[in-house]
Amino acid sequence: MFLDLAILVNQRPSSFLQTTIQIKRPRKAFIHLKMPIKPITGMLRRTLVLDLSIALGLGTTFGYAFWYGYHVPAVRQRDVYYSRLEDKRAAKASA
Repeated sequence: MFLDLAILVNQRPSSFLQTTIQIKRPRKAFIHLKMPIKPITGMLRRTLVLDLSIALGLGTTFGYAFWYGYHVPAVRQRDVYYSRLEDKRAAKASA
């Protein structure tokens, strides 16, 4: 914010010259905006709760999908493979 200095020379009726310094300050511009809707308050908290809810919900859903859709069948298949292998070794050892 800069101040403008202006030196003014005023004449009085007695023709006496008087020098005065006048400080001109810039006027503050007030902008009044009328909003068509009310401002949304508590937006950060609402967004944070929504983001955490979505993250936990999707994380749990995809965790269950991975665990029961891939991991459990893969472990079951591995266990069946090793049980068959053990049965073959036991049959060879007894024969």
